[in-house]
Amino acid sequence: LFFLVSKNFKLIQFQYKLLMRITTCRYMRHKMKIVTDTPMCSLCNTYLETIPHIYLHCIHTNSFITILEDFIKRKIDRNYEDPTKINFIVCNHTSQIINYFNIVAKWYISKKF
Repeated sequence: LFFLVSKNFKLIQFQYKLLMRITTCRYMRHKMKIVTDTPMCSLCNTYLETIPHIYLHCIHTNSFITILEDFIKRKIDRNYEDPTKINFIVCNHTSQIINYFNIVAKWYISKKF
């Protein structure tokens, strides 16, 4: 449960909104006519900026996640593997430290988009 990972309300709220798909992205804001510019990804400018694209498919996000996974392997858990990014998204790893790093990383990614 993500509320056990941190006492920081912003991180808890962010994780909840992401899991419940309440958070918005450029594509959704474009559909709602909130943003009138392009619905394309603001970083790679190749695909529609949807929630799955932001956190799973964007090349810029993937390079950041690769750096994070390397850090986790070097400093916390040598056996850490998350090829499907389930631990990254849901934060259900047995280590609360890894879950905290994943939540903070997702929050950081969201600030870039």
